[in-house]
Amino acid sequence: MKIINLLIVCTMLVFSCHISSAFEVLNGEIIEITGPDDLELDPSNTVLAVDVFGNGDSVINDVEFFTDRAGLGAQVTSEGIVEKDGVSITTTATNTIDNWANAQTFTGSDADSTFNLSEVMRDIRWSAAPNPLTIDIAGLNSGGIYNLKLLFNEGADRDRGWDITSNGEIIVDNITSEGGDGFWSPENTFVYSGDLTADEDGNIAIEMRNDIGGEPQISADGNPILQGIVLSANQPKSIISFVGPLTDDESSGISPDNDYTHTISGGGVESVNGVDFDLLNANTTPDDFFWDVSSVKNQINDNNGSWDVGASGVTGSGLLGLLGSFTFNNDGNVGIRSKVISTVGYEDIKLYWNVNIENTFESGESFTIYYSCDG
Repeated sequence: MKIINLLIVCTMLVFSCHISSAFEVLNGEIIEITGPDDLELDPSNTVLAVDVFGNGDSVINDVEFFTDRAGLGAQVTSEGIVEKDGVSITTTATNTIDNWANAQTFTGSDADSTFNLSEVMRDIRWSAAPNPLTIDIAGLNSGGIYNLKLLFNEGADRDRGWDITSNGEIIVDNITSEGGDGFWSPENTFVYSGDLTADEDGNIAIEMRNDIGGEPQISADGNPILQGIVLSANQPKSIISFVGPLTDDESSGISPDNDYTHTISGGGVESVNGVDFDLLNANTTPDDFFWDVSSVKNQINDNNGSWDVGASGVTGSGLLGLLGSFTFNNDGNVGIRSKVISTVGYEDIKLYWNVNIENTFESGESFTIYYSCDG
C-alpha cells in the first residue's frame, strides 16, 4: 500500500511540474476575476470593447460592450466585425454557441454591470483544433501600444488549452481556459491582459491555436474559445479645449521660452514671436510627424481668397502668416474636407486655425479632430 501511495504522489508531482513548465506568459499577465470591478475598466481610454457572439450591446462599469453578432448591435458591420471611430475588431472562428455556459455568480459594486458581465461570459466563438481563432484589429496608430484583454470562461472544470500569438510572436504558451494554472469555479473567470504594439499599418493580429510553438500541447482539448475583448489606449483620451480669440501675436501663447517637440505650419514656413514653424505640405513632412487624408493632400500658401484672416480680428503679423496658409484634404464631399492649419506641441498639443465653418460644413454636419501621442 505504501508503495502504491508513493507511486501516486510521484506521478502527481511529475504531472503538475509538467503543467507548470509548459504554461508560460511571455508578454502580459493572466488575471483571475470575480466580477466587473476586477477588470479595472476605464471609459476614458477604452478604444473598443466586444461582446463576442453576444445577444446585444450592454454597459459594464461605464464601458459599452458591442456585440459582434450581425443584426444585434449598433456597431456591427458584418458577422464577427465591430467598428467604431475608425477602429475595427474582426473575430473569426469555425463555430459559435449561444448560451454555452451558465451565468457566473459574479460580485461587483454595480448590479447591472455585474449581470451584464455574466451575460457576456455565456456565449462563445470557438474553433475546432487545429483551426485557429483569430482576432484582427485595424485602424490603430502605427507603432502605437495598446492594452488588450481577452476574456475566457470555460463554464465548467475542463482540460482545454492553446497558444496565443500577436503579430506572429508567441505571447502565451499553453494558456488554458482556467487561466493556465488556475481553477474554474462558478464565481470566477480568467482574462489575458497585455500591452501590444500595432504594426506600421496600424494592425494587431491575434491568433489562438493549439501548439503554435513553444512547448507541446498539454491539454486534452485544444479548441480555443473566446467571450470578450477589451482594447484600450495606454493613455487616457486627451481633453480638447478651445480658447481664444486670437488677435495679436502675444495672444497665441507661442514663445521661445516654451520647450516644443513640434512646430509645424501647414502650407508655408512661418515664424511667430521668434518661433520658427516647419513646412508641412503635400511634398514635405516634418520629422516624427504623420498626416493622412481620404483623397489627395493639398495646400494653399498665402492665397486664401475669401478666407480673410484679418477680417476675423487677427492683427499680429506672425499669426496672419500662420493662419494665412493651410493644408487640406482635396475631397469635395461635405463633412470630409479637413484643414490642418498649424500644430504646436510641447506638454500638450495646440491646433491653430482660421475656418469659416458655414462655408465648410452644411448645417447639422460635425467635424472631428483626431490626434495622438505615442511614446
